[in-house]
Amino acid sequence: MASRKRSRQANDPFGDPYGDECTLTVTLAPADGWGPKQELLADQHIIRSCSVVGAGLPSDAAVWDLSTMLVDMEPVTRATVVAWLNCAYQRIAERDFEPQGQDEMGTAVGLCKLLAFADAVGSRRGIVSACAEFAQDVQLVVTIPIPANPAVSPTVQQVSTTIRLLTDGGAYSIEPLFEGAPAGLFEGQLFYSSALERYSLGALLPYKGIQANEQAVQRLLLAAAQQTEALLFEAQRLELHALKQRMLRFIAACACNSMGIFHDM
Repeated sequence: MASRKRSRQANDPFGDPYGDECTLTVTLAPADGWGPKQELLADQHIIRSCSVVGAGLPSDAAVWDLSTMLVDMEPVTRATVVAWLNCAYQRIAERDFEPQGQDEMGTAVGLCKLLAFADAVGSRRGIVSACAEFAQDVQLVVTIPIPANPAVSPTVQQVSTTIRLLTDGGAYSIEPLFEGAPAGLFEGQLFYSSALERYSLGALLPYKGIQANEQAVQRLLLAAAQQTEALLFEAQRLELHALKQRMLRFIAACACNSMGIFHDM
């Protein structure tokens, strides 16, 4: 029986240095800032294989405590850790740790948190690259106040709306729909012209008919610049060249029009 057990362990790609217990309890700060800690049960072999910090845990450790860990001065969220575990599980076990929608990690803020966490726990290069693949659909998400429609809400002067700026060839400008009208957000696409051998900007069309006051415009410009800068910083720091080129193209697209959101930056 002993020889059969050793043979099975020899064929195990992870080996069996941690005894029979294969699970680590990953603890996170409470979701609402108080109450019990959040917990995730994950395969410790995968964690140790994908993270230098995880590999440094004692061999008899039963808990990976992330409850006091801060990334960019904020507690690590469950969504960030699940996204990282999904990348690790896909790399090692070719399956997800847990089903997760693309919404949060598909935003600039969510992707920055994921990349910062991956770096903080000493992720292997392959895991960092896997995390960066969320950039394929990454969007800048900004919430701004806009004037309310008096026919819909006669007593409400303004409402909030969420704007999603596509970074895959998207180009955005802020200008009035006609002279004297409030500023509106316009979107178009940057495309490569083989005939001209350069990128050209397609027609700009109103973005969902949104019009905004000066305060909302400034909030949009500031948030878009901050999120773009944060993604560029992570791309440069972690040597993620595809992400860096994507964001540089996005900046160029939004700067080539005189009213582009990055024209004056």
